[in-house]
Amino acid sequence: MNRSKIVRVSLILFLGVVWFIAVDWSWFVHDCPDCWHGEDTAQYRVFTVPIHTTVYKDSSVIQQVATDLGKPCMHPNMESWHKHRRWGLLFCKSPCINGIYRLTGESTWYDQAAAAKIVALSERKPSLKTEFHDRVFIKHDYKFLPVVLDQAGVDHPIPD
Repeated sequence: MNRSKIVRVSLILFLGVVWFIAVDWSWFVHDCPDCWHGEDTAQYRVFTVPIHTTVYKDSSVIQQVATDLGKPCMHPNMESWHKHRRWGLLFCKSPCINGIYRLTGESTWYDQAAAAKIVALSERKPSLKTEFHDRVFIKHDYKFLPVVLDQAGVDHPIPD
């Protein structure tokens, strides 16, 4: 093998190693334990610096009700973790956490009509937004959600 072939092969191997070390696709998970809001962030990164980011948000009914009451959760206790990292956009390693972690999605029953009833209730009872915030987000009294929905006249599938 002549010297130029050795240099080319070495250069290709070096660039391949740099590619797998420098370039990755990462998936981060963000969850709020107070309102159950969830976000998934997917990033293409070079030397851990994001060059393209996509965020998928999953709003919970608790968060939607709080927003309609006029005092949304600000996610002060947001928890984040790194679910997947594909080194060189190919190999899932360190971390590569598989499995289901969130089974939620858009609620078909909490629609514009339900939101309007919650807004009307907040206008009738202005102190409700602070009470909801304190009981649900701070004390984690999630049984208060169906109470508020019932007071507003919203037909819901949440058991009491």
